[in-house]
Amino acid sequence: MIRTPNPEPRLRNKVRIISGRWRGRWLEFVDSPGLRPTPNRVRETLFNWLQAYVPGARVLDLFAGSGALGFEAASRGASSCTMIERDASTVAMLKAQANRLASVATEIIQADTQTWLKRSSHEPPYNVVFIDPPFDLGLWQSTLSSLIEFEWLSPEAHVYMEMPIGVADDLDIGALEIRRRLRAGEVEVLLLHKASL
Repeated sequence: MIRTPNPEPRLRNKVRIISGRWRGRWLEFVDSPGLRPTPNRVRETLFNWLQAYVPGARVLDLFAGSGALGFEAASRGASSCTMIERDASTVAMLKAQANRLASVATEIIQADTQTWLKRSSHEPPYNVVFIDPPFDLGLWQSTLSSLIEFEWLSPEAHVYMEMPIGVADDLDIGALEIRRRLRAGEVEVLLLHKASL
């Protein structure tokens, strides 16, 4: 009889919420292909950039993964945070985190981001959007284009994007403008802004 090896266990890892009502609380996440939580230093910089815009904002966290960005925004006073994640076990973990934090501001949806964004009717536009897909999927341009085409962005919206160095140079950001840009190791982040017409 040929024995097949047991699948490797999916390890639980942790990331800490930096500030706000849940400051210092740990978020657990399960090992999953392509899941890389935004490093603490980059998250801290990002939320320093956004400190005037997150309180009271409607936040959309695409490719939610560990939930580090979405829960950080909710911790800092976002009025709502919608998290989109395709992987079922990751969604279950995100829901468990929300329950543990007693977060009424977070909505966690299991869906493919590309399909979800292309709905013809949807919720009111979002003020802050996070785009941090698995790097091997190459979904930055298609995700940003859908956000713009299907009118998910409110006037004066901010869009955060995290990607390998070099990807940003080829992005078509339409009428958005680059407000901030940072390189950290092999990763580059952009903060885009939708100016009112």
